[in-house]
Amino acid sequence: PEHEESSPEAQIECPNAGCGVTVARDSIGEHRGGCGREEVECPCPGCEERMVRAELGQHVAASGEVHLQRTWKRVDEQGRTIAELQLTNAGLEEKVAELKAASTAKAKVQARRSRSSAMSTPGCRSALKR
Repeated sequence: PEHEESSPEAQIECPNAGCGVTVARDSIGEHRGGCGREEVECPCPGCEERMVRAELGQHVAASGEVHLQRTWKRVDEQGRTIAELQLTNAGLEEKVAELKAASTAKAKVQARRSRSSAMSTPGCRSALKR
């Protein structure tokens, strides 16, 4: 009997209060994904209301204006964030260009010094006289 209770085909009752549906153990996840008695959170960003799935449509309809205001507020905040990030990015791109230019200039100076130093060694002078 214990094995039968843990079997994927064993019939179990949905744990959601007030549902009462009995399904095979291996189907309970699928059932709960659409169960009207499953507790869910409102999908509107910023709304933290929780309710059973069967009441979600009514909540969304009744809270439409509040949800829209929250959404517009988030869009506005995101727009400001994007503008700030674009300014930061432009400043960083400018700094990268400056660093590249400084690095290139430094490499050229080092190359000239290296050539000049090689020319002043005794071995190079004798090679140049030949």
